[in-house]
Amino acid sequence: MAMAARKPRNREMLFDSVIALVFILVACVDFCDGATVVDVYRLIQYDMSGVPFGSRLASLNHHAASLHFSPHADLSRTVLLIPLRELNMSFVQEYIVAGKPLGGLIFLLPQMFNFENKGGVGSNGDDESKELLKNVLAELEQILIHTSLPYPVYFAFEDDNIDAVLLDIKKNDASGQPATATTGGYKFVVSATEPKKVGSPPITNIQGWLAGLKTDGDSHQLPTIAIVASYDTFGAAPWEAIVMEVALWLFSK
Repeated sequence: MAMAARKPRNREMLFDSVIALVFILVACVDFCDGATVVDVYRLIQYDMSGVPFGSRLASLNHHAASLHFSPHADLSRTVLLIPLRELNMSFVQEYIVAGKPLGGLIFLLPQMFNFENKGGVGSNGDDESKELLKNVLAELEQILIHTSLPYPVYFAFEDDNIDAVLLDIKKNDASGQPATATTGGYKFVVSATEPKKVGSPPITNIQGWLAGLKTDGDSHQLPTIAIVASYDTFGAAPWEAIVMEVALWLFSK
């Protein structure tokens, strides 16, 4: 594969555990034949009353597989690349909730959920399909953020590059030749320092209303203005939280 021309975006976050990262997909047989770089978003990691939740690791360096893996495959050193469209909750219950060993997980989200791609390719799905995927994502999110996962978990958006990689991975899995150091295949690599605990910062949530006035004898009322400054970014992938969603929630009350 050819190296992607664009550079990964440099970003900083207050919490070390929720920074946006990139991963490299490497086609290799003893040496690297090529690589491509894709933006990914790490699953949240937090402790509540001393109890750990979320993904507990950030670094990743394992070969890739799809949901078409062999039933007898050892996945303890394998990263599963899973499109949200293909996810079934029986897999979630068997591997995530039951705590079966995995090398890592990368969930692929449709472009219709990418706010940066508004109006772009794949951003317009039919309402019924989008609503179904939103329900699946919401159910998955609740499971992920309330489970302690001893391996890295990331999210990425579908595009032509990652779709082509996934197709190759599926072909390898279907042929009964999963990726290994000797057979070759794709390897997912995330180079990141392990997250460290940070103190809770003092944060204030502010909201207010400037109510429009209506004068005597006037049938029209001036518009009401909402003033909002929100830190509501708690979710499966905090980096992808969009403040506009908070505004939509506020005006739907």
